[in-house]
Amino acid sequence: MRIVKKSLERKVMMTIILKKTWMRTMKDLHSCKKTELLSTVIPSSWILLDSQLTLDVLSNKKLLTNMKDAKWTLTLYCNTGKAIVSQKGDLKGYGTVWFYPDGIANILSVCNVEK
Repeated sequence: MRIVKKSLERKVMMTIILKKTWMRTMKDLHSCKKTELLSTVIPSSWILLDSQLTLDVLSNKKLLTNMKDAKWTLTLYCNTGKAIVSQKGDLKGYGTVWFYPDGIANILSVCNVEK
């Protein structure tokens, strides 16, 4: 019983830490430049998985090869407003993804990863 209680306490503490970090991160979003955010919030080498996204968008050009202009543009609506994406590239071992250099993260769609 004591081990279960300790485990639960750790989970609660981790949740509190994550929540505080997220709140600080959201505050930083409004006061920092993109380059500062990338280096302090989400490392540019990370690739995140998103269960709500239906497409794949990367912001780190170093992860991509075979960069090209897309045949059509993609309009993304996010918390910072509207973004127009017009380039694609190949992610090694995965396939073609959209490239948006002003993004703050590299994000793959869970539904596309599962294919």
